[in-house]
Amino acid sequence: MRAKVRFPKVICTQHHDPVSGYISTQEEMSEAVECVMKYGCDGYMPDYEGKTTPYRQNVRIVPKFLEGTDLVPIKDIFLTPGAPDAVHENRFRQLMVMMSVAEANYNACEHSGVQAITELVHPMTSTIHEIMESQQHMIDVKPLQGYGGGLQ
Repeated sequence: MRAKVRFPKVICTQHHDPVSGYISTQEEMSEAVECVMKYGCDGYMPDYEGKTTPYRQNVRIVPKFLEGTDLVPIKDIFLTPGAPDAVHENRFRQLMVMMSVAEANYNACEHSGVQAITELVHPMTSTIHEIMESQQHMIDVKPLQGYGGGLQ
């Protein structure tokens, strides 16, 4: 029998086209929690595409959920960063976001025994080769996580 795979129903994002006004990168951690708690989103996507969001944003957002709410990542909330595309932006930015996912997961496992991030969004994909390259980048990063977990 197949296990049930659960997906978020409503995902909020930090996309750089805000509807109601500018939100600084320093405010994005609180915005993430507010979107989930106030508006009922069960998914949140830190966005790096086409903007200069600090690489460690994932590392800063995960503790806001672990320490500031009763929500358990993967069970109650899906954190799914939108990684920069290595072709349209650059590979370094993509790798730095992947490293921040590794660090966020390491910290989450140390704090609560739960991996907080299991997937990435790969925007602006033109070919399957780009996905395969990104997957290889994550495989290359996985040993650096130090606890055996990581993106699937």
